[in-house]
Order: sequence, then C-alpha cells, then structure tokens
Amino acid sequence: MSSSNVSRRTVLAVGGIAAAATMVPTAAQAASPTLELVHKGSARYTIYHGPGEGPVVRQAARELAETVGAITGVSLPIVVGAQPPRGAERLIVLGQENPLTAALALDYSTLGDDGFALRTVGQTIYLTGPIPRGTLYGVYWVLDRLCGVRWWSPDFTSIPKSPSLALPVAALNGDQVPRFRYREISTLDGKDAVHRQHNLLNGLRGQDEFDTLPRTAGIDTWSRYWPEDHPEFFNTVLPESKWESGGQIAMMDGTVRATAADRLLSTLKQLVAAGELPTAAFAQNDQPWTPDAASKAFADLHGGALSAPLIDMMNDLAARVTKQYPDAMLETEAYNWSFPPPAGMKVHDSVVMTVAPITADFGKSLMGPGNPDIDAGIRGWGNIAKNIVIWDYITDFHAYPQPFPNWWSMCEAFPEFAKIPSIQGYFGEGPWNGRGAELMLLRQWVLARLMWNPNENPDALIREFLQGYYGPAAGPLYEYMKLMADAVAKTNTELTCYAPEKAPYLNFDSLTAADALMAKAYDLVKDDAVLSAHLAGVRLGIDFQILIRRDEFGRYAQAHGITWDPDTKRRLDRFQTEIMQSGLNQYSEGGGTTQSMLTRATNVIDRVAPPPPAVAAGLPASDWFEIQDYDLTVWAPVVQDDLASDHGAVKMPGDSTTWFVTCMLDKLPASGTWKLYIAARIPASTTGTGTNQALTTGVYKPFGNDVSPSVDSMRDGRYHEIAIPGTYSKAADSDRFWWIAPVNNPDVPFVYVDRLIGVRA
Repeated sequence: MSSSNVSRRTVLAVGGIAAAATMVPTAAQAASPTLELVHKGSARYTIYHGPGEGPVVRQAARELAETVGAITGVSLPIVVGAQPPRGAERLIVLGQENPLTAALALDYSTLGDDGFALRTVGQTIYLTGPIPRGTLYGVYWVLDRLCGVRWWSPDFTSIPKSPSLALPVAALNGDQVPRFRYREISTLDGKDAVHRQHNLLNGLRGQDEFDTLPRTAGIDTWSRYWPEDHPEFFNTVLPESKWESGGQIAMMDGTVRATAADRLLSTLKQLVAAGELPTAAFAQNDQPWTPDAASKAFADLHGGALSAPLIDMMNDLAARVTKQYPDAMLETEAYNWSFPPPAGMKVHDSVVMTVAPITADFGKSLMGPGNPDIDAGIRGWGNIAKNIVIWDYITDFHAYPQPFPNWWSMCEAFPEFAKIPSIQGYFGEGPWNGRGAELMLLRQWVLARLMWNPNENPDALIREFLQGYYGPAAGPLYEYMKLMADAVAKTNTELTCYAPEKAPYLNFDSLTAADALMAKAYDLVKDDAVLSAHLAGVRLGIDFQILIRRDEFGRYAQAHGITWDPDTKRRLDRFQTEIMQSGLNQYSEGGGTTQSMLTRATNVIDRVAPPPPAVAAGLPASDWFEIQDYDLTVWAPVVQDDLASDHGAVKMPGDSTTWFVTCMLDKLPASGTWKLYIAARIPASTTGTGTNQALTTGVYKPFGNDVSPSVDSMRDGRYHEIAIPGTYSKAADSDRFWWIAPVNNPDVPFVYVDRLIGVRA
C-alpha cells in the first residue's frame, strides 16, 4: 500500500473496555459502584448543557456523544435548555451555565485554567471547569482515562468496542488539575490542533491554533500564559543599531529601556484591543554576548552572571508596563550565556522566565547528578522567579531520523520539576520544521501525560504507546530502545541535542543489533500496511546509518573477524520506501532533503591513499593525525573530487549557514594537545568581492570560537589548510566538537571539505 493510502485510522478493540489500555483503577474505584452510560446497546444517559454555553462546551458535548457512540454503537442524546429535561434521572451535565451546576456551588479557585470538577449526585454526573477549556479537557480525560480511548497520533486512534459502558462512581468524584499550567510539544508530526487538544496540550507557540479546526467554529482552547510570539531584542529595539552591545543590546542604557517599554506597551495595547491577554516576549538574540562596560560591571556585582543586567532590565520593563496593564506578563530567557541565575536578585512577578538548558546531556535527567550545572541553574531560578517555563530539547536537531535515546531520561526530571512551585510550564522543542522524525509521536504522547500528572510511570507509558501504535512490533521495539539507551551508557556518550551521526553509541555493535531487532519487528507487522508504515519511521534511521557507513563497518567487521553483509541493494530499496511511508521531509533542523539522503546512501567514491598534509610536512607520524571525510559526521553529499587528498570530499551547498560537517573531539588521540586544521576549498570560478567570507569553521562550545577566511584568500580553487582557533586535547575537550559551514554567500556556490588535521602543539 502506498503512503497516500495509509491515512486516518481508528482501531476498535473488540471484547469490552478491558481490551484497550485504560487507567488502572485504585482499590477504592475497583470496589466502587458504577454508573452505566450504555447498557447492551441502549443509551441510559443524556448529555445536558445550558443555552449560554459557547462553542467549546458544545464541542465537548458533541465529542462525548459521538465517542461513546463509537465505543458502544449508540450515541448519547444531547439536550440544550435553560432547564434540564423533565423526568430525566440520568444526566451528564456539562459546564457552568445551567441551574443544576449552579446549585452545587462548586469552588473553582483551585482548578487553575484547565482543571475540572467531577461530581455525582444520585445518578447525575457533573463535569465542569472554571473556564470552558477545563470542561472540554474534562470530557477528553474521561474518554481517555476512564473509557480507554487513546489518541496516539493525528491519524491513529484506539477506541475500545463494547455494547455496554459503565464507569466507577469513585472515579467520577473529585477534582483533576494539571500540575503544569502551560503544556506544549513542538513537533510537525503532532502539530494537528485536534490531536493536541485531545492530549490536553494547551500551548500555542509556533503552532497554528486553527490547524484542522474550522476557523468559524470559535474553538479556541489555547493558553496565552506564555506569549505566542517570540521577538528577539533586535526585533524590538532596532534598527537603532547604536544600541547594539556585543551581539545583544546595552541593557543598562536608559534610552534602550525606554524604547523597549514604549514598543512593548504598543504590542500590549494591540493585544488588548483584539481581546487577547496582555502577554509579550522580549528575548535575547540567539547568539553570544560580549557585554558593554555598564552591563559587565552590573553582572560583576551579582556573581558575574550575565543574566543580572537582563533581569534588572526586565524588572524595570515589567514595572513600567504593569502601571498601564496590571495583569501584563513579559517573557524572557535564561539560555546559553544567561542560563546561570544572578546572585542577590529577584525576578519581577510579572516576568515569565523561560529556562532553556540547551547545553545539557540529554541522555541523563535534567535534574540530578548527571547534569549538576543544569540542576543548579533550574533550582536557582526557582528560588528567585515566580513564573518559569522549562524549554527542553527532545530531538537530535542534526539528524531528525537518527536514534536519540532520551526516551526515559526526558521523563525523569518531571517529579523534581513538580516540586518547584514556580515551574508553571513545559515546552518540549522537537523537530518543529520536519515530519517523520524518530519516535516523536511517542515523545509527545508520553510527555503530555507527564505534564498533566508528573507521577505517572514513564516506562509504563512508553510500553503502552508502543503497544497501541506499533501493535505486535511493540516487544522488539522496546528491546531496541533499551539497546540504544544502554549503548549511550556503555560508551559514556554525552547526548547533546546536536548529536553527530558518528556519536560513540552509534557503533557497529549497537546498530547491527538494532538492525536485527528491526527485522524481527517488521516480520510481526508486515501484513498490516498501517503498522508497517509506523515502523518504517523508526527503521529508516537504522537503515540510513548502515548505508552511509557500510564501508566503515565493513572495515571494522573485517578487522575483527566478523562476517557481515550490509545487504545494500535490498536495504536501499527498503530505505526509499521507508522515506515515503514515514512522511520524512527534512533531515535536520538546518535542512537536508530526502533526495540528498538517497544520494549519500548510494554514493561510492574511488579513493586513493592520501599524502601527508602540508602542515605536517617533515613531522613524525606520532606528531600529526588526520580524520578523513568518511569518518566525519556529514549532512551533505560526499563526492568524487580528484583535488582532495584521497579523491573524496564533502560538497556543501553555499546558500546555507548549516553546520554540514562536524566531528566530536573525543576522536582526538588519547594523549597530547593538538592544533587543528581543516582542508577546504571553494570553486576556482568563484567571483564577487574578495573580502567577503568564503566559509566559517570553529569549535563549539562556546559559540563564537571560529574563523572565517575571505573569498580572496581561497579563490584559487585549491585546498587550504585552515587553522582553527585554540588548541585541544581529548582529556579536556571530549564534550566539544569541530564544525564547518557555508555562509550563504551568493558568490560561493559550494564549499568542499576534505579532511580534519591535527598537529601536536
């Protein structure tokens, strides 16, 4: 079946509610009497709400009626009226706008925005939230947690099938309140608004709130606690470039602050006029900061934290805007240079701090000994700020399809987050601009559950999703996930969110074992077009790794006396099918088409023995080393290039700024300190102004540790051995990596990369 025929599907679990995964009832609930909504194909309950309810509660009523119908074959009737239907003893009463709910005199003050109250009085069931969104979420919660419906993906839902539907009275009494006020996972695969609603995700940043919802329906269930838009400093206060300060703005400057306040007030005025909440972002530019003298002096007064002038400025801006809009909220970031919190300061209560630990080891919990600096930073902000949203990174931005074993570690911090009262929200940044990424729907579903209740068991949630979305393939897939997570631990890999293709855990042993598990999983679902398409989205990452590294793995197998066949032809045919089935449309955050992936997977280079590099002329072999293109991590085609040392080179497109080639510095020799050089060239036909940059290359971390040779210095078309700033050793720098990128110079069509060279310092 082609991918175009694998579309929205509902799975009906025949044989009663227990056939689908449902919430495990407590002992009290199991012993509780039940209320039977449907009995042997006959509806016993009616849904009732008042005429004053808006489109959100009306949508809740429709979905409750229709989904009960999908479970039992019988939809529940809906009655709308100022008074409940006469003589009706069995009602499900939704919302506040009716006399029955009003008579309960419920206390909504503890329910937040999204919580809801469930009550039974006799045989009448009440479900209402403090705002309509809470009522809608209450319906979804009942359908999911109590009835066994699972919305795994935008086009795949599990609905149990039974002629009767009874719910325990104990489960229908109590309040349900999400621990986190703001909840969002940014992933193109799960962007569908209805899917996000069903899984109780209320975030809006980078999303289209009306995606798949009729624009005229008025179904707005999104939180504005965290601002929808995310303008950076330069978008707010420039083009007044005189205010620029080493990549950011002069934060202690009174004119800068006055201008920022005026423009933020203008934004808030427009929002209020449109009926929106007065929330606005004022965030740092995504680049380093060399602070001006006044900002640096202020930072030094507060432990040297560069966040100090940022917080002082935001406190000032918050004080100004709340004079006109007392309920205004301003958002800014603790990110990169501003991540460490300042000493001796408090954050204004009207400022939301987005705490973004981008430098974490994502193979370990953000909270705990595996990430001590991240843990300290988050707790530090928790001590000085009232409002915090955690911005997490939950994919490999260098390679969306690549195995990224954060599946358990991404969950482990949630109980600790929950203990910090000021952490009000969570934003998980996934492949926001790419579809078909590795296990992203699993991450979205599992994290959505933890954002509502951080005390759920992550392993149980992972197993449940695998069973629901992959069916019989769940067992081998769980083994695969454990295999890859163990490989990260065994190789002591620091799992950055820009993990290279040749990260230590992606080795011959782990990938060939994963390959065998994928084959086992496929055999279990090969006759089901939908489930096999789901599996393709995981398997293609393994197939791609083996295809592009088959020569390397062949050399490894031969050296270790292992008989190994990459099965290239069949693997390549399968890989092309997997791309279509998975919907993969982009390789990394920076781009990379599926066609370029196919080119890399099929490419064969006629290589020769390379001569020593010029920078190593006359040196003994122990004083220099090289890493050829095939041992680098690349996201661009490897091509035949007779000018390269071994006639093979990476060909990077010039119209980009992506780090197309990288190398972890744990590949340096075990001992010694090394000066690094990269052999690169641009075409001899390159024209344009010679002083413009030809490329840029350096070592991360930090940002800014780089060099950018000019076009004029390289226009001869030959390879140049470009010195990288600094010196490096494996002992001190194994968590850092070298990179090279084009600079989007229209005069440089391509940049060729031959090899990385090290000379003993």
